Amino acid sequence: MEPEKSLNKEAQALSAGQACSGHSGEPFLELHWEGRRFKNIQFPVSAAKELGVVESAIKALAREMWIKRYRKQRVPKGFSSKFNLFLDRLSQGCVNTVLVAGPTTGSQTELFVDDSYAVFDEAAEVFLKILAGEADESEVVDFKALDEALTFGKTLEPEDEVKLYRPGCRGLNSVVFTRSKRADVREKYGAKDEEQTLQISGWVASLDAKGELILSTYDGQSVKIFEDPASEGWNQYKKWLAPDRLSRPIRMEGNFLASPSGKISKSGSIDFVEESYPDDWYRRMAVVMNFADGWIDGQNGEAVSVQAKRIVDAILSYFYDEEILEGNRPGIYPLLRGGIQLEWDFDGVDWSIEVDNVGNVELSAFGDGIDLDGEVPAAQTYQETTAKVIKTLESMTAKAGSKSDE
Repeated sequence: MEPEKSLNKEAQALSAGQACSGHSGEPFLELHWEGRRFKNIQFPVSAAKELGVVESAIKALAREMWIKRYRKQRVPKGFSSKFNLFLDRLSQGCVNTVLVAGPTTGSQTELFVDDSYAVFDEAAEVFLKILAGEADESEVVDFKALDEALTFGKTLEPEDEVKLYRPGCRGLNSVVFTRSKRADVREKYGAKDEEQTLQISGWVASLDAKGELILSTYDGQSVKIFEDPASEGWNQYKKWLAPDRLSRPIRMEGNFLASPSGKISKSGSIDFVEESYPDDWYRRMAVVMNFADGWIDGQNGEAVSVQAKRIVDAILSYFYDEEILEGNRPGIYPLLRGGIQLEWDFDGVDWSIEVDNVGNVELSAFGDGIDLDGEVPAAQTYQETTAKVIKTLESMTAKAGSKSDE
């Protein structure tokens, strides 16, 4: 049987209801967007770029699948132009972008009988499998379109979530995609490093007269940056350079070349560098970090570990940035057993976060009718531990708020 006729037969089977709809005004693919940016049915322009990636990736996958299956050197004339996605509507609730296929221009080729697009349906399913991390690596690794498919989700922010859904389809018809999921999938399929705009938190580990600066990050990386030694910025870096126990936490934002796992391989332009939290917090941290073993009476009281300091630095940076404390400043105290305690009062509730020298964290909230606690075991990196602490704190804050309203 001729390849084109074989595909025509397959297309007719699909149009008879054996696969997806979506080529006659029905939804071909729906993307449900959730996150702060999508409240009130607002759709960020940056996120709209992802819709173009979807169309381009499905077209590219379909082209390679057709050539491979029918052992041709090229696809039929007008192949790509016969499949186009259109934003049909935004639905209520979370932002729900509904894409439909067609209409198309030009004459109908023999490949597309009854407006059925068999290979594009299959390509859409492969695309979803790639995003889910369920595509067989041996089947997709040779696709040139793989890298294009793996660019999807680049504009997602940490709290964003998008569910891709194909109504009425058999097999895999939905995938929930997040920024962390994207990193896992890109790493699994060996995606290339890509330029990203990142905000990095850490401290100045070293600098030399040639203008090379090493920034150590909270997730254990060393990022190399170059700065003019005669610049004002260089003098600022020198001011921040200090031993680990007294290092000043800073953050910077700029363009970096990063691997799928988040490892930074090259730094580009730096947009800004700033101190992570106010002077009064830093001065108090310096006092606490200067306490040596036996600081109570010569025998009792352990010195605070650098591990505990890193986690507390990261927590304080998050507090300052997100204004979680709503203007309140936490007390910063050394723990007798080694570690640091953050303590503050808000709306009649006493809050406490204790970080021990190993990196384990205990949280508590006590007030009128409120008695909450939480635990976060030490993770592999300061960043992971901090993220879990903040998530636990947000959950406890919500519970405390609901009890106060009763």
